[in-house]
Amino acid sequence: MFNHVMVIGGTGMLAEATAYLCLHASAVTSFSRAPATLHGQSDRLIPIRADYSCVYEFNRTVSEVIDQYGPPSLVLAWFHDDEPALRFAKQLATLDSPFAFFHVLGSASANPGMSIEEQRRPFEGLAGITYHQVVLGFQYQDAKSRWLTHREIATGVIEAIQVRQPLRIVGHVTPWADRP
Repeated sequence: MFNHVMVIGGTGMLAEATAYLCLHASAVTSFSRAPATLHGQSDRLIPIRADYSCVYEFNRTVSEVIDQYGPPSLVLAWFHDDEPALRFAKQLATLDSPFAFFHVLGSASANPGMSIEEQRRPFEGLAGITYHQVVLGFQYQDAKSRWLTHREIATGVIEAIQVRQPLRIVGHVTPWADRP
């Protein structure tokens, strides 16, 4: 069982993964611009209205949540940009409390012109963090490619949390030209 779990972007495609974490944690704080979509899932779920693009308010809200529930032992984070993800990880690293950081990334992170290893370095250099990348790809169906369903994404993220590999690819990311 996990102690405090923090989820960023846990609605929509990650809702089932958030529900899984609620079964395996004493408290799950889920940060979202619209937390009402998670109400009623679990008595362990604490929906927090916060927008990570509003840097000062988001950082303050994270600090308040930590004051109330303690530092997280696990983070599941879906950010649309690496900068706020790194800023968030740095804020948590100052707590001097070890945590696992599961960073969900879109398929663009697997672009052959980019280095997934280079994307890891800033996170791995932070104190107390065990960094995990979960790259979302695509599936083949009827000889065509398609994007992953919410269920496939959630299942892949849950498996990543269970297995705890540094890199987990959900679906396929190659060949790059086959992306839908």
